[in-house]
Amino acid sequence: MILGFEPSHLDRMNAIHCAGTNGKGSVCAVANHLLNCYRDIYGWPTAIGLYTSPHLSSVCERFRVNGTIISEDMFAKCFFEVYQKLEASEVPLAEFPSYARFLTLVALHLFDSVGVDAAIIETGIGGKFDSTNVFDQPKVTVISEISRDHTISLGDTLEEISQHKSGIFKPQCPAISVQQKKVVEDTLRQRAEEKDVHLDFVGIHKALQGSSMNEIQLRNASAGIISVERFLSSFGRSLELDEEELVRIAEHAQLPGRFHKLVQGDITWCIDGGHNEGALEVSSEWFAQLVKEKEAWDSYQVVLIFNQESVRDVRQLLRTIHRVVYKYDLHFSHAIFCTNAVRASDVNQLDLVDLNKDIRRIERLVGQNENAAFWRKDLDQNTVVHVRRTIEEAMEIVLRVGKGQIVKVFATGSLRIAGGLIDCLKIEETLDGAHLRV
Repeated sequence: MILGFEPSHLDRMNAIHCAGTNGKGSVCAVANHLLNCYRDIYGWPTAIGLYTSPHLSSVCERFRVNGTIISEDMFAKCFFEVYQKLEASEVPLAEFPSYARFLTLVALHLFDSVGVDAAIIETGIGGKFDSTNVFDQPKVTVISEISRDHTISLGDTLEEISQHKSGIFKPQCPAISVQQKKVVEDTLRQRAEEKDVHLDFVGIHKALQGSSMNEIQLRNASAGIISVERFLSSFGRSLELDEEELVRIAEHAQLPGRFHKLVQGDITWCIDGGHNEGALEVSSEWFAQLVKEKEAWDSYQVVLIFNQESVRDVRQLLRTIHRVVYKYDLHFSHAIFCTNAVRASDVNQLDLVDLNKDIRRIERLVGQNENAAFWRKDLDQNTVVHVRRTIEEAMEIVLRVGKGQIVKVFATGSLRIAGGLIDCLKIEETLDGAHLRV
């Protein structure tokens, strides 16, 4: 291999490998936090690596060692070491790894360099052909909720998508999955049988029965806990933590940008990076229930901030938000469609720009204007619709609307919009939670 070791060498990292459509990042976050707590108590594993994607504000967020995001200096060091190895191998420039594959090489090189003996790895897209699918003998594989997304790459049916996701299954390696739709469950069971994999479909962990987390968080946290239990059992160890401690760990390991609520004076920011129909169905329900918790909705302003610049059916995503939120007798008084750029000075900030998109289309705000026109014409003509270039400008509208009024904001559509808004609000985020920096 280019990095100097074979796939069998990677198995020394003792991987927990997770695929799925929605929730896999949260599963990995809980597993990582829990395993680090175990390490603090028992002194093992020696080094725990976490590789996830995408990032919210900085590419360094994708790489963590013993619970800590790596520094920019460490990222640069590993980046150029991998780049130099590629150059030395005389790989033609045209055949250099893509962005996602290159970052996976960086992660593997980093984890090998620091002697990681427990690695929690989140797939990017799919599973079978994903750049992270390089482990011959992972300690456990995990499947989070599977729904329709990335259909151009993975196929248009749940069966086809499930076939791809189950590509991380490896013979003789245990696997778990959250509860799935029947067609997904049937496909996963068939693939597990073909690969001689013992597959368990798991529910809510008994320790979390009394937790205040919502159903989706409970499902993902349970999968994270059970994956660590299976991981430890493969070494003849057990997770000797009481239920109260498990609940505390699970609740504090939730990822920023997912079901993320922040109260700032009279403004409540509800931020979720959901970017497909399944995720938006759940996050819209979460938002609507939060809004309806206390006051009648007509006592305050309800505002949508949205962006999505992929090849997905964006109109269908907007229909999903509208259908779910409006069934609660709510309506958005304002809808703001902006790009992922945080402020005018960093319209081209590389950590927030998706280089797979047509930059010229984004610069002309083509998608934002199309979404605004669709909302106004087909969804709610009473909504005051705005198109803005940056998240900061979208926030200015919210602050102006909020003068003397209570405002509930739902910011969604992509993890990049979530990350940009978190950056604009100057939230200091860790896997242990998010706090407003004053």
